[in-house]
Amino acid sequence: MQIYNKYIVIMRYKKLAQCGNVNLPYGTECVVIDKHIICDKGIICYVASQDAFNYFSQNDDGNGLERGRLTQAIIKRLDRKEHDPTYQDKTPEKIKTKGRGRNGKQLICYVLYKPFKPYLDLWLADRQKRGIESEWLFTDVHDRTQPITISRMNSFARTYSKIMGTDVYLHSLRHFMTSELARANIPDSVIQSLIGWDSADMVNVYKDIDEQHEKDEDFLI
Repeated sequence: MQIYNKYIVIMRYKKLAQCGNVNLPYGTECVVIDKHIICDKGIICYVASQDAFNYFSQNDDGNGLERGRLTQAIIKRLDRKEHDPTYQDKTPEKIKTKGRGRNGKQLICYVLYKPFKPYLDLWLADRQKRGIESEWLFTDVHDRTQPITISRMNSFARTYSKIMGTDVYLHSLRHFMTSELARANIPDSVIQSLIGWDSADMVNVYKDIDEQHEKDEDFLI
């Protein structure tokens, strides 16, 4: 995990921090001590927490505010609710993702509007025909009040693999999203913030873009 020495507030932080209630205006400079963001009032949060991703940007190079504006602009661009009020581009609150501990890693998760929306519409129409009413997008086949089981999702992936003649696995969706963001020329540091990784090095692990594509992108730039 890469640790930076300086952070800066990119969106007013007015909430309960580890040191108590704080109100940090936009542009407030902070430091890092023992992997925690610190202001003059004390400890704010852990550097890999969701609050750190949402409200702060690393500022070792002095470009933290510019990096923060870019991140917020991209998040706003992903927010398509003004085009379709019935569509959510992100989870309304933090959800459990893969991670250590009973609650895993709590993150706001995003989806890519254009590639996802057509399939979402088809599934919602099919749900209506089947009479499925549930808060869960995909439900347990025996109990519609519960989410689909992991074993059944893996079964779907195996079926898709047979139909498409190529390996399909759920984790590949993270590779797809990372690659699509990279193809849109979004900086690695911003992709890191959107997905919630501790280090921007993870972007290269999940970015499935061949060398020729990168050369073409460099030529176009």
